[in-house]
Amino acid sequence: MDPMARTTAAPATLLTFPPMIDGELTRFVLDQHGVAYEERPHIAIVANLIALARARTIALPVLSGTVPAIAGARPVIDWAEAQRPPAQRLVPAGPAQAATVERLWHRANADLATATAAYAYFHLLPHREIMIAPLSRGAPGWEVFATRLAYPVFAGFIGKVLGLSADKAATSLTTIRAVFAECDALLADQRTFLTGDRLTLADIAMATAAAPLLLPEGYGAPIPPLEAMPPVLQDLVAELRRTRTAGFVRKVYRQRPAKA
Repeated sequence: MDPMARTTAAPATLLTFPPMIDGELTRFVLDQHGVAYEERPHIAIVANLIALARARTIALPVLSGTVPAIAGARPVIDWAEAQRPPAQRLVPAGPAQAATVERLWHRANADLATATAAYAYFHLLPHREIMIAPLSRGAPGWEVFATRLAYPVFAGFIGKVLGLSADKAATSLTTIRAVFAECDALLADQRTFLTGDRLTLADIAMATAAAPLLLPEGYGAPIPPLEAMPPVLQDLVAELRRTRTAGFVRKVYRQRPAKA
């Protein structure tokens, strides 16, 4: 993207719980469209309460400041899309292309992202010592202290929201492998992106949903380093890094523009 075409308005404020896949997705799209924003990270529960006060919903992330408060990844993305001319938008104007992008968006953001979060958190949350930093990175000091002091409360909240269980983790792993296999099949003809030779919302959604399981360079959400993860996650990362999808995700992240 031409740096001269970046949005020149004063920065908006992006309220996030940084580990969320929707937060990483939203950051990526705002960067892609050159939208200036200042991220305000908070811990779980606190971020949701602030969202409720600003946007009358606990949905995250929330974009506010220079625009009326917008809550949720897709509404923020739709707002950012509207700031760009049609040729620069991530959802193509053609009905057939747009339908394909939306189908892949749903597979990535609804299916893979949900499965990734459930599987990763199921295996990571029991490990307090490696999770305090990711759950509180960038938050005010008292929130970091609260996370340390009451880690079971925050871990329990996340587990409750995601409905974590051994059965759900097993089902999530099946979904992860299925979506990776579908992406591999799409990429088998050497296409550059999932729908052809043009970056779309489907590519960014798929890359950000897969990134916690691949840890590509440039991934912006906090997560424990691979060597600190439990063996079951290390093994899955090694398995998935051998797929075509892993190379695709690395390529998408290499093309991510710098933050405005």
